[in-house]
Amino acid sequence: MSMKTFSYPKWLQIVKIDVDTIKICAIISASIIWQGKAILFTEASGTGKTTQTDLWHCFREGVEDLNADWTLLQKTADGWYGCGFPVFGSTGR
Repeated sequence: MSMKTFSYPKWLQIVKIDVDTIKICAIISASIIWQGKAILFTEASGTGKTTQTDLWHCFREGVEDLNADWTLLQKTADGWYGCGFPVFGSTGR
């Protein structure tokens, strides 16, 4: 397994892991699931990513939290899949 860190703007910090043919990246973001799809909110720290997910909970039914700090994305032949990442940042959620 090789791990590479790329230089991106501070608000979009990505760690890319290549494991054979599997493509996985971890993105600093707050993320939710709504209507079977993941929605990611990426921006600089302190700009309201978690607040945005809280607002979705208030104004939409059926919203589930994916993660409030990191989202793992995996590219497959069928498209991109998102899942929570068991590392907590400043929110602890």
